Amino acid sequence: MVCFATAAVAGFAAMIGHCPPAPAVRATPAQEARVRELIAVLADPHARDSNLEETRQAIAALVKLGPAAVPQLVRSVTEADHFSSEAGYSNLALKEMGRPAVGPVRAAWARLGNAARWKLMEFRGLHDYTAALPFALASLDAKAEDVLLQAVQYLGKYKEAKARGPLLDLLDATIPAARWAVIDALARIGGDGVTDAF
Repeated sequence: MVCFATAAVAGFAAMIGHCPPAPAVRATPAQEARVRELIAVLADPHARDSNLEETRQAIAALVKLGPAAVPQLVRSVTEADHFSSEAGYSNLALKEMGRPAVGPVRAAWARLGNAARWKLMEFRGLHDYTAALPFALASLDAKAEDVLLQAVQYLGKYKEAKARGPLLDLLDATIPAARWAVIDALARIGGDGVTDAF
């Protein structure tokens, strides 16, 4: 199988499983400066209201820049306040970019801690689910309550059958705050032993 050279065709081929995601692309200094300018628009205090049209244009420009914008977008998603317009709109730009962003996101992944990785799981769930699944499953053993809760919710959202057994094990062992999330995830997943466990 020949992997195509253009990013659009290679991204489609990777999506259907014929080629690996495109490798991370190194941005030129001019591209890096442009990405900083665009992210500043996303971080503006009025990005969600009076500057909404500029925000939309900035997101479209970041998507058009493609993989060269991803390292800075990943920093914004993982380092800015989770509820900030910068983090939210940067995550939206990654999701709209789709498969071309997978390679650079994977490249950044190795340098991140678990809490930061979870901030990228919405993107990975949409565009890199299979590769991200081992991390999601391993997070069911996390000691940190927030990481455990995110793993339970994520696996329930995607109705991941491989999580059924570990989630059943968590029913009695889990922290009380996560118990309802475990029950909800199991109800979504369904299958053998789930009804009996309730």
